[in-house]
Amino acid sequence: MSSNAIDLVYEKLSSTGPDGFEGLIVKLLENLTGYKFHLADSGRQLGRDMSSDFIDGSVIAIECKRYKESTTLNSRELLGEMDQACDYIPFLDLWVLVTTKFIPSQLHSELSNKALREGIVFEGISKNNEFPDISFLEVLYAQAEKIIFDFLESKLSQGEKEELSLRFEEIRQNKNYDSMLKNLKNKFDTAEIGYNHWKKLQNNWLINCFTSEDKSRKEYGQLLNVKEDSQTLIKRDLAWDKIDDWYYNWGSNKSFLAVLGEEGDGKSWTVASWIANKIEENNEFPSVVFLSSRNVNETSPREILANVINKRQNFNNLEFCLNKIDNWLNKSIDEKPLMLIVLDGINERYSLKHWRKLLEHLSDDSWKDKIALIITSRTAYWERVFSDLSYLNKREEIIPPYNDEELTAALSHFDLNINDISNDLLPMIRKPRYFDLMVKFRDRITKSGDVTAARLIYEDWKDRLERKDNLTELDNNSFRNIIKELALKYKKGKEKVLISEVEELLPGFIREKEILLDDLCTGGILRRQSGKYKVDENLLNLGFGLLLVEQAEEAYNENQNLNDVIGKWLEPYIGMDVKAKICEAAVLHSFMLDCPEDIKVSLLFAWVNSQNSGQKVQETFFAYFPLDKKSYTLLAEKIWRNEYNDPWVQDLIMDAFLSWDNLLKNSDFIISTFEKWLGYIHPEGFPFQRRGEREGEEIREEIESCIGLKLEPGVLDYYGYKIMVIENDGLLRLGRFALAVISHLPRSVFIHAIAIGCVAESIMGRSNKYKLFKWVVNSAQSSVWEGIKEEVKNLISIDNKITKKAAYRLLSFEGSRKAYKIKQNLPDDLFPEHPLKKKYEEDPCKFFGQLKHKDIEECLNREDLNLMSIAKKINPFCIDPSLTVPKKVKEKLPSLFESIDVSDIRINRFKTVEDSKLEDIEPIFYTSAPEKLVDFIHNIVLDLNNRKDVSLEQLTFFLLKHYLIFTEKEFKKFLTFGKNSIVIKILMRQKNMQSNIYLNLY
Repeated sequence: MSSNAIDLVYEKLSSTGPDGFEGLIVKLLENLTGYKFHLADSGRQLGRDMSSDFIDGSVIAIECKRYKESTTLNSRELLGEMDQACDYIPFLDLWVLVTTKFIPSQLHSELSNKALREGIVFEGISKNNEFPDISFLEVLYAQAEKIIFDFLESKLSQGEKEELSLRFEEIRQNKNYDSMLKNLKNKFDTAEIGYNHWKKLQNNWLINCFTSEDKSRKEYGQLLNVKEDSQTLIKRDLAWDKIDDWYYNWGSNKSFLAVLGEEGDGKSWTVASWIANKIEENNEFPSVVFLSSRNVNETSPREILANVINKRQNFNNLEFCLNKIDNWLNKSIDEKPLMLIVLDGINERYSLKHWRKLLEHLSDDSWKDKIALIITSRTAYWERVFSDLSYLNKREEIIPPYNDEELTAALSHFDLNINDISNDLLPMIRKPRYFDLMVKFRDRITKSGDVTAARLIYEDWKDRLERKDNLTELDNNSFRNIIKELALKYKKGKEKVLISEVEELLPGFIREKEILLDDLCTGGILRRQSGKYKVDENLLNLGFGLLLVEQAEEAYNENQNLNDVIGKWLEPYIGMDVKAKICEAAVLHSFMLDCPEDIKVSLLFAWVNSQNSGQKVQETFFAYFPLDKKSYTLLAEKIWRNEYNDPWVQDLIMDAFLSWDNLLKNSDFIISTFEKWLGYIHPEGFPFQRRGEREGEEIREEIESCIGLKLEPGVLDYYGYKIMVIENDGLLRLGRFALAVISHLPRSVFIHAIAIGCVAESIMGRSNKYKLFKWVVNSAQSSVWEGIKEEVKNLISIDNKITKKAAYRLLSFEGSRKAYKIKQNLPDDLFPEHPLKKKYEEDPCKFFGQLKHKDIEECLNREDLNLMSIAKKINPFCIDPSLTVPKKVKEKLPSLFESIDVSDIRINRFKTVEDSKLEDIEPIFYTSAPEKLVDFIHNIVLDLNNRKDVSLEQLTFFLLKHYLIFTEKEFKKFLTFGKNSIVIKILMRQKNMQSNIYLNLY
């Protein structure tokens, strides 16, 4: 089929008008793109025959040329029409030529170059033979065959319709059709060419950067993830209001805004969050170019923006981007800016000359009338460099730290309130940067420890140095050395230093030194005073801490006594609060630098023994535990080695362990430490065994004879149970410490440690912690039977009396029927017979201790026993419903009340003898004669007549416990004693019928 059949389409149509070639092209393009196109009015084409609506804000002009075969395209005419379109169509983005003629390559090149100079895009749709047998114009026809037939319904014969239909089908079957149709659609994809498309793309990209920690850090060298879902944004209402005021009044004064503040006050976050909020709530908000100072390499705003557009849209054509910017700037706009540029952190990079030149360009009328500008900078830098430049049309706003309302809101997002924060931290976390660091540490709390002022300062500067690429000469080690040297000068009496002395400490050449010095000053590390510099107090303490660590390292390498060296170094600060701060800083540094354990433990020891340390240490000591658990356990051993207890320090260490219970339960190190502490044995037994005639050597011989081994200090592998032989009595107390901590944790992982403790005490021949072991096992929230059973199985399998004793104790602690059954199979001679056992067996009923259940009946039927004694002995068994009290005993029970003086019951807040008697006999009355007890209680009510003040109050409380057995008579008795408000309140809290009846009576 000849391609000439296509010529039928335009041969049947006039060139212009809605019913002509132009009208058909409108319908075909609308079908192709989904956009809406409009024909230009006759005589007002101005370089286009039709134009688009704003397609997502982009503008397209289309020129249609229907020529006879003999007519040639006129280059001058077409270039002139493009000129007209650029001059009269605001923000034109795409100029399309649709023609029935072949567009020669030279003309195509001329039109493309002209478009490039104008900052627009040119596309052509013609009969060019881009591929064999098929052109873009034919593809445009073939993709909408029905539209063509409907448009030419009255102008085509049936034969012409069939001929065209065959040609269209032939085009669609062409192997290149699909790719050409896609390319044709892409010609109208204006996402890369229009201002409003650029605005949408740029602002979406910016919001995307703000939604990710990684993306914002990569792009801006800092965290600006203000829109991240997991990020809690605290709205800075006062600051936002000031930025709003500047923005909404920008049209009247065209000033730029300088947002100022100290390091960490949240300047960048405030601006970024304000911008993100504006973009999301207002589709008309201009495009925003947010630039970190490190990315502002040029002083020409035209080149800066062209580079941004070129990079963002992958044009790879800087000239086109430059012309596009000129095109945008040359258009008239309203009182709102075409674009908002943010220069973030200008104090961090480049020279004064660089920024002044850029600001002068942006202050030129061609820019300041179209572009709004926000600058963020440290206050000290801005005031020194730019504040006095009156020719700059600027407005300055300072971002303060969090106020009370903002801080309260910030804390509430983490279920905290101001009372949860220590006094040291509270002023610091008003700075958003410190607040974020505090939250960051709380999130990773099990890895790095809790938040302290010293830790916050340390981590703040460590983080600053890591994220600031303008401080390449100053790494973490260099910074520590500078602070250390400045602290040394201070310690030698030089509180202020000259600029030359500071520069001597800084690395790099002159320019690098200037940048570093400026950053240290504007960042608050150094403060100018009378032409000299003084180190910030917080950093000074960190510097002293570094010096102390250095001194300790030297002493360690020379095998000196660390406690003496550290104590001597701290002598000038004895009695001063700063001593504890220096020790804390030294501990922190020693942990971070991973110093030898002896150094870390000695510094911890100096810290907890600082004079006047008190509450300050209590608030921060436990915070560093996760950084180095081993050092804290070694400190515990150092403290407990002392013969005498130090309750304050020991409680402090206990608090450190218990503050991190979630960390301990899965820590192999802590488990092995507690196994070691519970496995301590002294070859001469417990201290209490060495009293009187028994000497340590005698006990040693007894223990060594029992286990068949000579005991020497060190680890003893006793049938797979690691026992530690020690010669320090104080360390034996660490077993109690271990059990106290275990009692706060899931027991299952510590069953082996408890088994080791049982073996250790079996070796020593005494059970010093029996009740503690039993309580720890019994108070477990979940069953520990499986763990106990495995340990017992292993201990019993060893043919050894000591391990079987340990098994017996474990089973006794667990106390279940299963445990009892296994225990009954153990040898009877494991333990020597208790001397009281024989005494009990002689006469259980007269034995001073507790009665056994099997002997109750015998005692109840004895005639020779005191009735009060019987009642007291069977007291624990009265809850047993099967207990039967003989009739003769029941008949005698009322006589017990005769021995109780009612006037002495509850006469004060302390228990009397009569109170104890009543408590002892009440249970047997509940079981055998409750009506007699009721009568006795009723009689006690009568004694209210004789009571007043405390005695009346205490008896009232006692009787109220029994008010359910009162009759109307007893209750009314209460009413005669001053309408007792306490009684009424208690009854009102009861939810039963009888209390309501009494209240109604009242």
